Amino acid sequence: MKFSDEFKITPKANETWFDTVLSIDTKLFLDPRLIEQFETGVFAGAFDEITAYFKAGFEEAAKQLGGTDKNRYQKIESFLAAPEVEEICLGFTSFGTAGSGAGSGKAKVLREAMSKAAGLAVLAPERFETLQLFQRGIAEDTISDIVANVLRWRLAEYTRQICKKYKIPIIEKIRQRGRFDPARQRWVPIKISAPVNPYNGKQVLLCPKDFLSQLPVINSTSFWQHWFDTEVERLQLQFGEDIKRSVDKNTIVELALESFSTVEKFVEWVSDQSFSAYDIENDPKGLLKWYEATKEYAQNYLVKFKGDPADDFGGFIDYLIAEFDTFVNFNGGWKLLYTDDGKPRSEEICQLAFLGIVKFICYAHDIDIAKEANIGRGPVDFKFSRGQKYSALVEMKLLKNSRFWSGLKKQLPTYQKAEGVSVGRFLVISFENDDIGKILDIEAKTKEVSDSLSYDIVSRVVEAPFKPPSASNLH
Repeated sequence: MKFSDEFKITPKANETWFDTVLSIDTKLFLDPRLIEQFETGVFAGAFDEITAYFKAGFEEAAKQLGGTDKNRYQKIESFLAAPEVEEICLGFTSFGTAGSGAGSGKAKVLREAMSKAAGLAVLAPERFETLQLFQRGIAEDTISDIVANVLRWRLAEYTRQICKKYKIPIIEKIRQRGRFDPARQRWVPIKISAPVNPYNGKQVLLCPKDFLSQLPVINSTSFWQHWFDTEVERLQLQFGEDIKRSVDKNTIVELALESFSTVEKFVEWVSDQSFSAYDIENDPKGLLKWYEATKEYAQNYLVKFKGDPADDFGGFIDYLIAEFDTFVNFNGGWKLLYTDDGKPRSEEICQLAFLGIVKFICYAHDIDIAKEANIGRGPVDFKFSRGQKYSALVEMKLLKNSRFWSGLKKQLPTYQKAEGVSVGRFLVISFENDDIGKILDIEAKTKEVSDSLSYDIVSRVVEAPFKPPSASNLH
């Protein structure tokens, strides 16, 4: 449910706040560069506050250069630890809102990156995002998590004002790590008044749309692409003609440490640019469209499963997949799976579309659904269950995915064994009309895998061509 749906309000067209989905994180991030551009109202001075937090970290890291005092390491890591702010419902978590954030493990990585920067005497605190160029383990969501922690009290006041305007009930809670005090280099408790998210029991904090981006302006990929665009001949001389426009994070870290002047040029370039927030209304990446489309379909077309899922749990899972197939091929759902120019979207977007349809059916039949539940040796795409007795796993793969067969031969059987689940479905999304040969091959290999195990594994294929034929043309 979106915030507006849960609290039964109709936001005005000119509202500045992002109407977030409460049950699942949206893959958007708080971007420091956008905050620097658009801070106003309760957020006036927000960027300076974020910078003060990082400045405290750099100063403490500089004091520790060449030292081995573990207590001093613990001091800096204690205030660098910034767990994900679940209240904003943003980030990489695929289902639910509990991600890793910048907890104790990330705090150590941040401290190490700050020590490198301090040792090189190269990094100004106000360009703190470039830390990710000096250390593996610092990603886009790490910076966003830190920003959300530092600005928590501002987000809370922003949310309180919105709730007052729409008469949304709020509750008061004490947050022990509520606001960072740079003078004392410690977090201090604050009272936060905000509504409660029924899906995780946490308070909800709303964010300005102007602060949100799909990827923060300063990130390792944009740094490398800028370097490649501006100094490709130098790169080719240094690394050979076959240097690629896209390289892994390890390579970027190594090169950034070797050539900090390039980092400085990148930061200067960023400073001269103006950037825009993610286009939430048009949603070019399909991060949000799935919600309204599946909600409308569920309200108008979904029919409850006949009987009790407990009588045939495998049949119930097949019914869910069939409903998704119907949505995709006969009710316009295929549009969610393609860009406007007809290119297939990512596996993640397909998973969101599937989730959007089946969650309504599951809620109506008292079935729990978890996306990317951590089972055994890794996450499986979906787990469906009712109590301890009935459960099923569904692994989704795009037929064009290069890791396709590992999902069938390794992932799903491993997860089923780890969880003791007898029902498994290998859900395949096919975008091409001429995939019939591959589909038949999948069915044969699925039977082969299933026959070799004591688990029920069945493949189900949803054919999702661009502009599928209408129902009136099928005979």
